[in-house]
Amino acid sequence: MDNKKLEEALAQYAHETWSRWMKYMLSTEGVVLTAGANLRWKRQMETPYTELPEEEKESDREEARRMIAIFENLETQSQTIEANNIINKKLNEDLKKSYIHERPKPVSRPPQNREVDRTKVELTTGEPVPKDYSHTEIEPETGMQKGYIVLSDEERSKGFVRPVRSTYTHKKCGGNTTMGRKLAETYARDPEFYTGTFCAICGSHYSLTEFVWEGTGIQVGT
Repeated sequence: MDNKKLEEALAQYAHETWSRWMKYMLSTEGVVLTAGANLRWKRQMETPYTELPEEEKESDREEARRMIAIFENLETQSQTIEANNIINKKLNEDLKKSYIHERPKPVSRPPQNREVDRTKVELTTGEPVPKDYSHTEIEPETGMQKGYIVLSDEERSKGFVRPVRSTYTHKKCGGNTTMGRKLAETYARDPEFYTGTFCAICGSHYSLTEFVWEGTGIQVGT
């Protein structure tokens, strides 16, 4: 249905809804109208939309255009959510490969730094990493995963190769996101542990190449 036909259909619906409401109101005790208003509104109530004068149809069309604007706004929001879900799904697949399926060999460090054991992992809650990766499911309300992997307390306690930083800036939107201590220490212990992260402003996940540590030009994950 094109917009003009939709507008007319909704205008007719608006008129019929108004007519039913006015009939109810006028049947209610205590509602008093002037003689002129009473005659005018009764005529409009009893006249089908298609037989109304053009100037009276136009008021119903204005209501129809308001409804169409609401529909279009909801459609745009739905398309944005769908696009974000596709991006998140692809990123989560890449993250799974990085964490589990294609785990790289332990990163070599200078002699004074111990190698990282990437098998020593858990969720930020301290719970084990689910074998079915259910923690990577996206929460519709926030755009975040249900859970995030970090190096275990034991592994993080071995020391850090980078400063512990908790806030990063998304170059795309300019907004800052602050993460919890366990996530920040995992970055400091093993900067290459993650391949992507979450922007609290955009409400979605992106590659680490899009983020720098707050107040620096240093890319997150390097």
